[in-house]
Amino acid sequence: MKVWVLEWLDTDNIQTNCTIWATEQDALQQACDELIEHHVDNWDPDDPDQAVAADQIQEFIRKGQYRQAVQRFNDYQDDYNSDYAHYYYVHEKEVLSHNQNNSPTLPPPAPVAFKASSPGATCRKCSNPNPYAYADRSDGTYCCRQCSTFSTIFGVSP
Repeated sequence: MKVWVLEWLDTDNIQTNCTIWATEQDALQQACDELIEHHVDNWDPDDPDQAVAADQIQEFIRKGQYRQAVQRFNDYQDDYNSDYAHYYYVHEKEVLSHNQNNSPTLPPPAPVAFKASSPGATCRKCSNPNPYAYADRSDGTYCCRQCSTFSTIFGVSP
């Protein structure tokens, strides 16, 4: 199952907010409602850059071109307000998939790198044990400094 994520980012206060929507159109329309209400309506009409950007954003919204309105707002933030910028992003996210029985399943978790919990490992190339080294594989091995150096410089094991 796919959903649409509306993400708002306040770079000045380091805040973010996410809402989930069933369709891209709904997410973009909400983004436009928010950026008009909280930002564009409060811009200074005497500032020519803000006035032009506000007119362009409102024209995109009148035409139903919500993605272009959001992009124009973000471009204005980049060009004229980068120190206190607010950004809106709408993107698609897969949250569930379906198996052969057409029942929903969660997506597989991202692979996690192995991390040893205690010292003591054996070099996988020269087989020398080291009580102070931490393994980087689940089989309890690592590559010692000597083997690593020889591999890097000469392309061979010692």
